[in-house]
Amino acid sequence: MTHFKRAALLGLLVGLVGTAAWLMRPGWSLEQEIGLGWLFKLRGATAPPASAVVVSLDKASAARLGQPEKMRDWERSLHAELIDRLTRRGAAVIAFDVFFEASRDEDGDRAMAAAMRRSKRVVLFQRVERERTPALTLDRLVTPTQGLASAAVALAPFPLPKVPNRVNQVWAFYPAVGNVATLPIAALQVYALQRIGHDNFVAHLEQAGLPTLDALPKDFATPQDLRALIAALRKGFRDDPASARRLLERVHQSAELSFEIKRSFDALVRLYARGDSYYLNFYGPSRTITTIPYRALWDDRAEPAALPDLTGKAVFVGGTHVSLTDRMDDFHTVYTTEDGIDLPGVEIAATAFANLLDGRALRPLSKWEGGVILLLIGVLSGWIGYRLSGAWALTAIGVLAVGYLFLAALVFARYNLWMPTFIPVMVQLPAALTMGLLWQYLGARRTSEKVKRAIHYYIPRRAADRVVEDGQPSTAVDIDYGVCLFTDVSGYTTLTEEVSPSELAKLSNEYFALLGERLGQWHGEMMGFGGDGMVGLWTEAQPANTARLRACCAALDILQDVDRFNRKHPDRPFHTRIGLQTGSVVLGNVGGGGHYSYVARGDVMNTASRIEGLSKLLHTRLLAEESVVRDLDDVLARRVGSFILKGKHEALPICEIMCRRRYASENQQELCAAFEAALNAFDARQWIAAGQAFEQILADHAGDGPSKFYRDLCRRYAAAKDNVELDTAIRMDTK
Repeated sequence: MTHFKRAALLGLLVGLVGTAAWLMRPGWSLEQEIGLGWLFKLRGATAPPASAVVVSLDKASAARLGQPEKMRDWERSLHAELIDRLTRRGAAVIAFDVFFEASRDEDGDRAMAAAMRRSKRVVLFQRVERERTPALTLDRLVTPTQGLASAAVALAPFPLPKVPNRVNQVWAFYPAVGNVATLPIAALQVYALQRIGHDNFVAHLEQAGLPTLDALPKDFATPQDLRALIAALRKGFRDDPASARRLLERVHQSAELSFEIKRSFDALVRLYARGDSYYLNFYGPSRTITTIPYRALWDDRAEPAALPDLTGKAVFVGGTHVSLTDRMDDFHTVYTTEDGIDLPGVEIAATAFANLLDGRALRPLSKWEGGVILLLIGVLSGWIGYRLSGAWALTAIGVLAVGYLFLAALVFARYNLWMPTFIPVMVQLPAALTMGLLWQYLGARRTSEKVKRAIHYYIPRRAADRVVEDGQPSTAVDIDYGVCLFTDVSGYTTLTEEVSPSELAKLSNEYFALLGERLGQWHGEMMGFGGDGMVGLWTEAQPANTARLRACCAALDILQDVDRFNRKHPDRPFHTRIGLQTGSVVLGNVGGGGHYSYVARGDVMNTASRIEGLSKLLHTRLLAEESVVRDLDDVLARRVGSFILKGKHEALPICEIMCRRRYASENQQELCAAFEAALNAFDARQWIAAGQAFEQILADHAGDGPSKFYRDLCRRYAAAKDNVELDTAIRMDTK
């Protein structure tokens, strides 16, 4: 395959990876959680909208006006006065993000209801309650107290979707309760009616030929009227998209209509002709939107000019926090500050309203638009990753990442268009760089890898790597902590006399292939063969449980493999014994004159061989020095005594490894417990009691080699005339 084809293939692969991530839910979630946050940070806060204002119910206002901290418990006569003051100041719509339940203050309720009827522009919040049953989950709307609900011009809920735990978008129409309009949408419709006028609004709809005009109410003074109007407009614009185009053409061609009226019609068409949810284009952190403390409207000393002009604006009234200990209705957003300040729900409602009115709601790229961009980025980055090498590839990929982020941030800030950022920058570009350099590396190393594999057939992998990479054997040695595994086959000499050399070679190759494969699976290194024996090694920089556990597991698996091997060759069995020991190991090259051997040297190798030979005496298969199995909870082992091995001066505690503890049978556990008790009696020089204990073990567990050995030894010790000098540490005179 040519370099051109390889580069094109890599680019196509990276492009497809990015496109697949974009189309899958996890990739899209990462874009919302991380990529969108990048774009907002790169853009920074923007100027607050001129069309929306927040009146905040905060702690300071509660203290100033003598109200409780819970905003739902404030006197409603205050809200009545607030509505009157906001109406006099020219507010086009007043939306309360406060749920008004039944109260004991009937006079306050009547005063607030009267103010709402005078204003004819108040929208009240409805609560969504979720009812769970064994069969399904239902959402239902809870309406404010009847006296207030009937006086409002609109009622609307304001549930917020969280993906997965952050608010990025708002429902325009909430599907769980019959697609009712949410608070910002109801406020926008009331705002438009106030700015355009009822009669003019209907007249323009008639001139545009909207197909659902017969369903429109005669007046829009009640919540039911407004809900019917919204449903009719939504259905009409969706059933006949041409009517929306005709409406906007007539509106924008009219020189008599003001900018505010044209903007209102634009917003309504955008709203009703599109989807049920919108991505929020946040203006900045909390209080970026113009916020007036509730108390400021009651400050008689304040000059009217000290407050913002509310003429023609939407006013959202709700609770806001003033400290970390007072979060009333806050939500995690991209502008949640480092000290944990979230965005109050009332500010999110004002943001959604302003986004829709000004046409600034975010528009994410469609699936196919994003897929095309990611495919192109993948092709370009894959080409760079393969064709350039080293620092050049890293520099080019970095420039591409910065350039793309700059373009995405520019488009985001100027056109409110949301391009994918996380997937190209954090998935595709690193993947292209890594895969390109890896492909180059693999191509350059292919020959050396073949050489390594060839050499590794004859010497350990570590030595093969050094020979190929350095060009010559290293004279240095490595001193490591190691676990040595030594195997030997009982009766191998007899076997060599019974079979032909070719058959013996075939059997030996099959046998050692099993051992080598199992050794590799447990991350051990085969250091060499010696006739019927094999040496395996696990090394660590410092003593650790990992190497010891791997060695034990490898030894147990090897014995199982040998059992299967022997069942396959019942006439030529290999009766394998294994010894394990830990200690310092010296690894390095030995030789000269152009010929070297890579060997492991140290007492640990010789001791492992001696421990393996001890199985001849105890009739066991797997023995280890006690330090090998110490603190290994996953291994079931029993202590079989202390032995002074041939050539040694000090006794070594030896254990028999039985099995992995999770696979231990009740019989094995009972044997270990009984043997330990008997061995303790032996260590206490209670020869008769110990002999009887070992005799009982043989009655319950016939054929147990260590028990038979100690039973016979206890009999000899008990029969000795002078047993004072008898030692519980057993000296071995043979290998």
